[in-house]
Amino acid sequence: MTTPPEVGADDRPSTKRRHRAGPKRAPIRTHLVAVLQGELGPLRFLITGDEQRWLPLRLWLHIALFFGVAVASVFVLWVIFQGVFAAGLKDELKVEVIRLILYIIAGIGGVFALVIAYRRQGLNEAAEVRVERAEAREESKVFNERFKSASEQLSAEQAANRLAGVYAMAGLADDWDQGRQTCINVLCAYLRMPFDPPTGEPPPEGADSAERAEHRAEERARSQEAQVRETIISAIRARLREAPMAGRTWHSCDFDFTKAYFDDADFSGILVTGGVMSFRKIVHRTGLLDFNGLVMTGGQLAFDEAVFSDGRVRFSEAKFYGGHAKFNAAVFAGGRISFNEAELAGGKVSFYAAECTGGQISFYKTQFSGGVIRFISTLFSGSQVYFNEAKFSGGHVDFDSAKFSSGKVDLSGARYVGGEIETADFQGYPVRLIPNPRLGDRIAECLKLPPGWVEGLFGGTSEKESPRSA
Repeated sequence: MTTPPEVGADDRPSTKRRHRAGPKRAPIRTHLVAVLQGELGPLRFLITGDEQRWLPLRLWLHIALFFGVAVASVFVLWVIFQGVFAAGLKDELKVEVIRLILYIIAGIGGVFALVIAYRRQGLNEAAEVRVERAEAREESKVFNERFKSASEQLSAEQAANRLAGVYAMAGLADDWDQGRQTCINVLCAYLRMPFDPPTGEPPPEGADSAERAEHRAEERARSQEAQVRETIISAIRARLREAPMAGRTWHSCDFDFTKAYFDDADFSGILVTGGVMSFRKIVHRTGLLDFNGLVMTGGQLAFDEAVFSDGRVRFSEAKFYGGHAKFNAAVFAGGRISFNEAELAGGKVSFYAAECTGGQISFYKTQFSGGVIRFISTLFSGSQVYFNEAKFSGGHVDFDSAKFSSGKVDLSGARYVGGEIETADFQGYPVRLIPNPRLGDRIAECLKLPPGWVEGLFGGTSEKESPRSA
């Protein structure tokens, strides 16, 4: 092993070269500032030629320097007055001269007192900064240790340890402002991991005792894993239901559930004020994905390219005041999505290029007072879109370029006060359009329907067809 050379005489040439090149001289202004800060940097520079070497003034040195300057000032002023004025100077003038000298000395003392106070303040502030940095380093160390411990618990084999890891990671996200998004990313990543839900089926017929025990163990493990995932969703829901709180809020963070598996998931009552909550490309086969009572004032709720093969997605009684709920290119192959009794006062809800090959989309008793709903280029085949008993007092509903091969658009009982509804050309498609007959030509003009459609269609929806239970 090669031993590094010791620092000695061999290093002197480079040092000399550095001195021959000349020390880097700082401006005089820098030295004046250093004197005011209580440093002897300029004096050290004059002695050594190295401005990096400095010596702070001690308190006793300040006092000695003050007395020296004061004595010198008294001596100089007295000599000046003795030489300028005659010996027969009046006593009153001598008293005034002495008083002036004392004022000058007091002024010099005040300057030194200010310098000492300024230096003391600088030292105190520097000490506070060092303490704050030390506390920050210690706090960061504690947070990192908590994060490591929670991550290890989340990856444990036992479900009980994983549950403890969920609570530990959520608690850390509450406390750690700088690392909150990282903690949330870990919890969301856990939900994105592959998951086989419990089947609920009994062991296969003819299975021996070992196979039945293995089946029960597998079902139990799946149920425990489902409970861990439900706990993560519950932790997120609980924090998004609360009002935003500075330094602790989760509302401005992003939640990435892309391609995650959801069966039953309860996000009811949450408040979306910013960030992105992404459900892109999820597969929702059965159960209820519940956003009942959601309040959205900003941010995005993205279901782009999601697949809903069955089950229900519920936005009943939700309030949209801003933001954007997107179902662009989503596939509805069954099931129901409901905005029943919701309030659309702002923001956007879009189904751009979505495919609805079954099931229903319901806006039963929804109040449209603002915002936009778009079904642009959406394909409807055997689907129903309900606007029955909805109230239009503003906003915009757009079916531009939508394609209907079969299905129904139900406007029975709708009340139209204002706003705008644009539709595709329904002519030639076997669409069963049910407008509100009390509005007559007014709803026809609003919907831009072909002539004669209102007279040729029937009104009303039976209780059996109503989407109230959606």
